[in-house]
Amino acid sequence: MSPKWLVVFGLVFLLPGLGISWFLGINPMLKTQAAQDWARAPAEVTSSRVRTHRGSDSTTYSIEIQYRYEWEGRTYDGDRYDFVGGSSSGRASKERVVREYPEGRTFEAYVNPNNPSESVIDPSFRWFYLGMLAFGGVFFLVGAGTCVGGVVQMRKASMATSVGGQSAETAYPSNTIPQADPVDGRGNVVLKPKVSPWAMVGGALFGALLWNGIVSVFVYQAWKSWQEGRTEWFLVLFLVPFVLIGAGIILAFFYAVLAAFNPRVLVLIGPGTPCAGQTFSMDWEFLGSTSRLQNFTVTLVGEETATYRQGTSTYTDKNIFHEEVLVSMDDPRAISSGTLQVTLPFEAIHSLKTPNNAITWQFKIHGKINFWPDLKSDYPFVLHPQPARFS
Repeated sequence: MSPKWLVVFGLVFLLPGLGISWFLGINPMLKTQAAQDWARAPAEVTSSRVRTHRGSDSTTYSIEIQYRYEWEGRTYDGDRYDFVGGSSSGRASKERVVREYPEGRTFEAYVNPNNPSESVIDPSFRWFYLGMLAFGGVFFLVGAGTCVGGVVQMRKASMATSVGGQSAETAYPSNTIPQADPVDGRGNVVLKPKVSPWAMVGGALFGALLWNGIVSVFVYQAWKSWQEGRTEWFLVLFLVPFVLIGAGIILAFFYAVLAAFNPRVLVLIGPGTPCAGQTFSMDWEFLGSTSRLQNFTVTLVGEETATYRQGTSTYTDKNIFHEEVLVSMDDPRAISSGTLQVTLPFEAIHSLKTPNNAITWQFKIHGKINFWPDLKSDYPFVLHPQPARFS
């Protein structure tokens, strides 16, 4: 999908999400809060019924109660039961309200003293408001994230267009090397994992809440229809794959939580920053027990990423140009710590980062654990070019 259409697609979610959050969540809650301080006035029900709204594929219902009240010697007509408004499925709950307020009943209505024509029968807080705020918020976040992603892709495409047909070396200065990794007090480079385990947990949790939050609204509607004896089988069958996907995302969340409790690995390289054509050491040490590890491997990977524009779409290609297994062992005692000597040839491509091209180097660490999530961590590092030589 092109970046422009990605923004349009995001707006399709963002704008309705904003509308749902405001009109069915935030605004009713503000009204409910304000109505707690409204005055009370004697009122009488003039008509009361459940109104039916028939659509092409569903039927919804709404509470329609009209009443007359007096305020400071004047008579007003009102028809607001609560601040929800609109219609929804579930006739039984609305019939209970109508039976509670039959025609001719007298009660006290809540009247806005600053605008006496505004009144309400029941200004109580409803969980429905929070549900709609959450539901609309999910749509808003999805739309906002999609729009941001589209804008970022358009900016990348714009930069790619400005570069034209020039090569990376011509279009960008030769010193486009990523910032060097931090060095400890002994001159060793301390590598950080590409993604922390708890960041994976947070991402899985967000995905589970996002997906299941949307699906749960429709599941609730199907459940209500079943409770009222009019099961909507088409909706139930339609929801089955979405519910299964949601269950899978929840399982992925628990998988990520278990993986977060795997032993951590401290990785150092040195001395100093590594350069192409030079030998450097790679040291690892587990911060935690390694007795459960059945196998341990360290793989050195060099990868090229290229972003380019074709027509109105932007694409990203990835290519692994170097992959080397440095160590593979099964002895838990030897796994706990170790040192490797790593030598990359003089012609090895150094690390590079431009708006459209990147060369990355990383150590991929994999530890197999029976009946538990495997240990998987990537540790990127900056490889500097070979130092210049003068004859």
